[in-house]
Formats: sequence, structure tokens, C-alpha cells
Amino acid sequence: MAALLPEAHQSLGLVALKDGRLGVKIGARVIADRKDRLQYIRERVSCNVRDCKLEQLLPKPNKRREQDLAQATLLVVTSQEIDELGETDNIAQARLHMNALLAQLRRVVRILVEHGFTIIILTADHGYLFADETTEPMKIEPPAGSTVNLRRRLWLGSAGTSAPSSWRVPLQSFGLETDLEFATPKGFAVFRCKSGNRAYFHGGVSPQEMIIPVLTVTAKAKPRPRFCPMAWTLTPGAAKITTRFFSVRVSGQATESSLFGAELPQVRVEIRAGRKVVSRPVSASYGFDDATGDVHLKFSDADPQQVEPNTIALMLEEDINQPTATIHLVDSATHVELATPLTVEVAIAI
Repeated sequence: MAALLPEAHQSLGLVALKDGRLGVKIGARVIADRKDRLQYIRERVSCNVRDCKLEQLLPKPNKRREQDLAQATLLVVTSQEIDELGETDNIAQARLHMNALLAQLRRVVRILVEHGFTIIILTADHGYLFADETTEPMKIEPPAGSTVNLRRRLWLGSAGTSAPSSWRVPLQSFGLETDLEFATPKGFAVFRCKSGNRAYFHGGVSPQEMIIPVLTVTAKAKPRPRFCPMAWTLTPGAAKITTRFFSVRVSGQATESSLFGAELPQVRVEIRAGRKVVSRPVSASYGFDDATGDVHLKFSDADPQQVEPNTIALMLEEDINQPTATIHLVDSATHVELATPLTVEVAIAI
């Protein structure tokens, strides 16, 4: 991520730190971690800088984060969950989080726009390979020589030896100011190393690892549709949460006449443990958007003042380590709670 910092395009180096980690050098400044990166930004950007982690904005900012959003000219939001889960071989949870992350990013973008941010840049520090677990035929020996850092898809050091199964080159070839050499397996092989990951890798030069997405979102004001005032009703499919799957029936009654082109909002149903969303929508009776998990409701043909009831199925993605959870119905665009949350008992061993 240091490559995104101010002045990194002018001078970017790589150094070995005393504790065995690697650090980035911009000019004469050595940057080792997130704390260093944020401090470097504050020193070189002449505006009010705030920072937070992605999870601290979800499902909605607390009072402290609301203050940060109100005061910040530049807000730096970071997320490391994919790396944390993948690099610790928590494969099942990593897959679930990857599926949910796009919906989380979409939600955070809307939160930022609602708080006055007009330019939002989303990017990553690397891509990755995430497929089947490694087997012995996939493992190759790393280069000999003085090793500074060894992972499944990269070797950094000096005086390394070349081998037909790997590719070795001075890091200076990439424009980095360092004397270190870089080696990576060819194809989808991995280096043999202690405590190596089993299925999640990055650091090599495959397109999946090297091509980094950069998305710039520019907020533009547009007229909001007139939503019909509603009295919403949530009906749980069971009295307790006893399995990973749980259903909620959504219905509603218009409290004002809807004869003038009023619409129903897109909605999202969530199960929360405390402030944390622990569920993902997987289906609905009608109007389900597979890409976002949002549900498009409609009025009943028999009674235009009534919402056509819709049963939404949810899958728990995380453990619920408390006796109760809450069910929420929110407007997908504004994240406003539409109904009073329901409290349900949790009786599941996950």
C-alpha cells in the first residue's frame, strides 16, 4: 500500500528491517506498517485527515465515526480481512468474506456519499491466487543464497541461484531502489517453506497477482424517488435461530394513499450480533438481486395498499457467541431502519 503514498512515484525502495520484516523507503523515510503510512500521509497532506477500518463504518458509523466523517477532508479507510483469513488458512471463512466484501464496499460508498464525500477511490495492494489446496507436486525448492523473506510465491534475498522451475531477477528491474533479488515460481507452483499457506497466495507475477483494480467513484446529486410511507412487519420463520439458515417474511401496509406514483424502496434484511452483521441474503420469494442481496418489493395486485409478502432466506456467515440476535429491515440506499428490529433467541452450535 505504500506505493499509493505521496512521492512514492518519485522514489520507492525496499529495505530489510531488524525484526525480519520488510519495509518500504520513500526518499529517506522508512515505512513499516499501517501506522507509519497514516503518519506519512498526515505529514504531507495539507488537510484534515482521519482514518478508520472498513468494519468501523458498518452497519452504520457510531457517534465517534460520525464525528470523523463530519471533520475529515480526507478519510483513509482500510481493510485487511481477506489477508488475515487467507494467510491463516481460515479457508472457509475467507471464501465467505470474499463473497460479502463487494456488498460491504457498496454500502460504505453510500455511507461516505451521504456524509458529503464526492470523490471515493477504491483500490487494493495486490491480487491473489485462491484455489485448491497445494499438493506435494506443486512445491518446488526456493533459490539458495542469503534469504531475507520467503513465502509460497516469492523469495527475496541476495546471491540466489537460478532454477528452471522459477524466475529470478534483481528488484531494480521493477524500478525499486534496493540491492535485493526477487524470485517466484513459474506457473502456479509454490516454494516449499515452513508455515506456508495451503490455498491463498500472493507475491508472484501471475496476472491474478499483479493486476490491481482502481475504481474512482464520483458522487452526483439526483432526485430521489418518492417512497410511500409504510408500516412494515417482520415475521421470523422460526422462534429461534437453530441452523445456519433462517428466513424472515417481510410485509407492509401503506399509511398514505399511493395513487401518485409513489414507490417501494429496495430493502435488505440482516441478522446482527451486537453491531456486527453476521448474515448474507441468499434468496427471496421474488425480486432478489443476486449481485447485491437487495430485494425489490412490490404492491399486491389484489390490494395496492399492501406489500406483496416476501420471504427472504438468510445464511449465517459468522458465529453468534451470544444468546440473542436482532433482525433488521433497512433501506438499501440510505441504510435507514424501516421497521423496529426483532430480537430472536440463538440456539445453534456453529
